[in-house]
Amino acid sequence: MFLSKRTLIGLILAGALAVSASAAFTKTGTYTEGQFTDVPNTEWYAAEVASAFELGLMNGTGAGLFEPEGQVTVAEAITMASRAAAIYAGETIDTASSGEWYTPYVNYAVSKGFVKEGQFDSYDRPAKRREVAVIFENAMPAGYFTAQNDVAA
Repeated sequence: MFLSKRTLIGLILAGALAVSASAAFTKTGTYTEGQFTDVPNTEWYAAEVASAFELGLMNGTGAGLFEPEGQVTVAEAITMASRAAAIYAGETIDTASSGEWYTPYVNYAVSKGFVKEGQFDSYDRPAKRREVAVIFENAMPAGYFTAQNDVAA
C-alpha cells in the first residue's frame, strides 16, 4: 500500500511532530496562501501543507505545485526524514552535492545510518507505508516515537 502526500503530512504532523514540536521544530519559513496552486485553502489538509512547508520538511514539487494526490516516492520519504532528523539534531544538510535533487538527503541518511547504501531498488518509485514508517523510526532518536494508548493523546 502506498501513501499520498496529503495523507503522509497529516500523519507526520498530527502524530510525531505534534507530540514533540517543542524547541527542535520551529518555523523556518513562511507559507503564503495559494503558494501551491493545487492546495486550495478549503481542503482539510491545507493547514498541514502550510505547517510542513514552514517547518522546513517539504518544499513542494516545483512550479508552484505540491501534488497532494501524488504518491510519496522513496526519495521524498528519505528527504523528509533527513530534514526532520537534521532539524531535531540542530544540524544542516549540505545540499551542494551533485547528482539528483535528493542526493544530499540520501547521503545524510546513509551517513547517519538510518538508510543503508543500496537499500532501495529505486528512489523514484512510490514508497510503501512500511518503508516510510521504518525510515522515520530509524531517523529519529530512540524513544522519540512513543506508544499512545490514550484517545486524548
